[in-house]
Amino acid sequence: MPERLNSSDNEANKGYEKRNTLNDIRSVGATKPLGYLPFSHIMELGETPENLIAESSSRGLEYKTIQPNDVSSSNSILYVFDREALQKLLDERRQILEDVQWPTEAESFVHYIAQHKAPQETELFDVVADAFADFTNPGRKTFPKPLTTRQKINITITKMIGAPQFARNRIAFNKQLKERKSLK
Repeated sequence: MPERLNSSDNEANKGYEKRNTLNDIRSVGATKPLGYLPFSHIMELGETPENLIAESSSRGLEYKTIQPNDVSSSNSILYVFDREALQKLLDERRQILEDVQWPTEAESFVHYIAQHKAPQETELFDVVADAFADFTNPGRKTFPKPLTTRQKINITITKMIGAPQFARNRIAFNKQLKERKSLK
């Protein structure tokens, strides 16, 4: 499988992955121009790629299914994007993309990032992270705004135990907190 934004050889980021929920697709829009999930993960979550495609299309979003060179169709990846929002971001960052010879047109950009990895701690990585609305990715060169203490703690924990484990722990913690509040 080709390397992507969410894969890394950097020990500090080992295990870091985008939040693997259906919201990565369902939250695509003006403030999150791009989202993706592997077909296999979509099906593990009890959904079908076809339903997500129909849902996204009904909201005026576009999609691409991209199959890495060495895998079966069950490992294809669904990319959903808001063409207007993504193009606006690419236009704003055009010089960064042109400097490294990356596509500056929305659909071509989506296809390209499915096959190529942006080097961490570069402006290019920040462009890709911004496309996914991943403003706290530890691989970023810059953060668009100062991080809150909670965000810093979340980043530290994510680096230590990985995003999927952190998400499971946070869900369990929130459930316990609600149970305690209901007992009072």
